Amino acid sequence: MIKRVAVLLGCTVLVVAAAASAGNSTKFFLSANGNISCQVSYGGALGRIAYCQTLKPAQSVQLHLNGFAKICKGVRCLGNPPENATKLKAGKSVSVGRFFCKAESSSKIVCSVARLGLGFEASSKGIEKVTLRES
Repeated sequence: MIKRVAVLLGCTVLVVAAAASAGNSTKFFLSANGNISCQVSYGGALGRIAYCQTLKPAQSVQLHLNGFAKICKGVRCLGNPPENATKLKAGKSVSVGRFFCKAESSSKIVCSVARLGLGFEASSKGIEKVTLRES
């Protein structure tokens, strides 16, 4: 009887863990010109956040699910993207959870939170907060 309960409990834990991790996703990508790198995460160890940085000018931004975008300026704000990050060509987009990012050009990426329309634009001019409106 004890063995049967332990096996049943173990299987339940595996099913719950698999269900919890099923919604977790992280994507890394770069602008076509390589000046912008982004990491968009929805769950897991990285949490739920869209992060992008520009090398020139040296800036980064963290976009949270509530639409709050925190911008940081200076080289202290930068990190290194993974070597296997893919380049996002102009016109292409990435969706992770409620985050949506689109390469508007080879040097501009716009990210926002679905249904809120709040986000940021990263380009060679730096990072700016934006509010997107549906037409």
